[in-house]
Amino acid sequence: MGMAYDELSVFSRFRKVEKCGPYGMFTKLVHEWGLFLSPVQIVEKVEHFFFEYARNCHKMTTLTPAYHAVVCYAQNSTSQFKKIDEVAAVLPDRSNSAADKTKTD
Repeated sequence: MGMAYDELSVFSRFRKVEKCGPYGMFTKLVHEWGLFLSPVQIVEKVEHFFFEYARNCHKMTTLTPAYHAVVCYAQNSTSQFKKIDEVAAVLPDRSNSAADKTKTD
């Protein structure tokens, strides 16, 4: 999937245990990862996770094929991704990489 196992475990916990969708996961990750990743980087990771999740979720279901489309693809909510993009554009970058950039300028 192009992610580290640590990242996948965090995404899995938010997805299955805390039942977060894209927007809920983004808001929690901003608090958890905000010191070392910018909001834009977090958006990229969340969108990538949900893209891969939607692409591979048919492998996780035991339903008949007629129901796969309902179960798997109903989770691909573009309105939540638009909202995430809007919020990330407004949020300040508190990551260490932003602090390093200002020191070198």
